[in-house]
Amino acid sequence: DPGGVYFGITLFMCTLWYSLGGVGPFPFADRLSPWENGLFGWGVIMVLTIGLFLGFVNFKGLPLEGHRTDPGGQIAAQEWFDRCVWIIVWIQAFGSIMCFQGWPFILLKSPWYQVSLLAVCIGLGTACWEVTLAADIDQPTSASAVGATMISFTLYHAIGFELRPFSTRFVQPTRGVLNFVVEEVVCTVIWVYLCRGILAPLADRLLDAGPPYSFFNVNHLTAWYSLHVVAPLLIVHENFFARFPMAPAGPPIGPFELAKGHGDAGPASDSEAVPVSEPEAAVADLKHGTAGPLAGRNAAIAASLSFAEPSVRGTSEPVHILTPSVYTLSGAGYVQSHAAPLQGYWQPVSGFAAHPTLPVVA
Repeated sequence: DPGGVYFGITLFMCTLWYSLGGVGPFPFADRLSPWENGLFGWGVIMVLTIGLFLGFVNFKGLPLEGHRTDPGGQIAAQEWFDRCVWIIVWIQAFGSIMCFQGWPFILLKSPWYQVSLLAVCIGLGTACWEVTLAADIDQPTSASAVGATMISFTLYHAIGFELRPFSTRFVQPTRGVLNFVVEEVVCTVIWVYLCRGILAPLADRLLDAGPPYSFFNVNHLTAWYSLHVVAPLLIVHENFFARFPMAPAGPPIGPFELAKGHGDAGPASDSEAVPVSEPEAAVADLKHGTAGPLAGRNAAIAASLSFAEPSVRGTSEPVHILTPSVYTLSGAGYVQSHAAPLQGYWQPVSGFAAHPTLPVVA
């Protein structure tokens, strides 16, 4: 079905937005079980995908033009596909566990974090599409080869390499800038030209085979190989084989956390964590505009502390905190949510609602 590709890219875009854009599973994080959250997320993604597909896409110029399955929207299907690819590039670049890890949007409270991130991704994605169009770069080269490769290497670096080596030396935004240069520029250029050499013989064979196989040129094959061969193998190796024979991966690190050791992550040092006795200092720094190495983190700390129950500070009672976004604070330089609570340290909990699971230990 020629139309399935365009529904598929819409579904892919909505899934990544919901998963990485600080949205899911708002607002039911603490009210539903994991499988209920999964069903709820699936419902949101499918409703949004169907709505966008029916409202925007048309099959003009395709074999299904005028068919009863033609949505008859305002944007030609191929243009819609290209736009979606470029929007996905930026959704992953700013995604909560990739490249910039949500920075700088994570410093905003909900829903401004989610709204601003989405607006910027749509704006930058559209701008990239307009620039490639103005530069007369053909669609297969632009979206299929370059865009898909950028998406792929954002994933490879985050999943396969845990953002190393920059995750062991830098926090955001320096880490994000370095990640972006390596993933989206250096690796993309090398990979596109490498695939042109490796996949050219297969592209020639498909061309000789005639329709519908001749539609797939070397640029389409680059996207297919990057996203549908290498990426699944990487994920299978990561999840089913625990990266054997290499060390298993640790939990995703936060934007202000430094990774240390193989397969382990944690605050760079205790001095970079914020003791329970100092949350008010963090708020004071924010209010008075105090500069310093923790200034950026203090903004995020203060954003969450305003929702904290003072009675639980320095006690073994459950923490009740409302954080601005999913994974905005968990794993940050002052948090180690994936391990036993740090002795005497504030333990924010990721999520959008009160979450009574992690204690604060005095």
